Amino acid sequence: MGQKKNIAIYCRVSTQMQTTDRQQEELTKLANERSDWNYSNGYSTVDICSLFNSEVF
Repeated sequence: MGQKKNIAIYCRVSTQMQTTDRQQEELTKLANERSDWNYSNGYSTVDICSLFNSEVF
């Protein structure tokens, strides 16, 4: 078996009214199930990004 890959979790939502709770839960579960991944709870980030620009509309 090869060396484990260090991974990070990146969660993204489109508005501030949404949460990443479900994404984080599912991705953390997956990361912990993979024997070839090395995941630390400290390596995650959340991004709130909207393509809506009020000046354009």
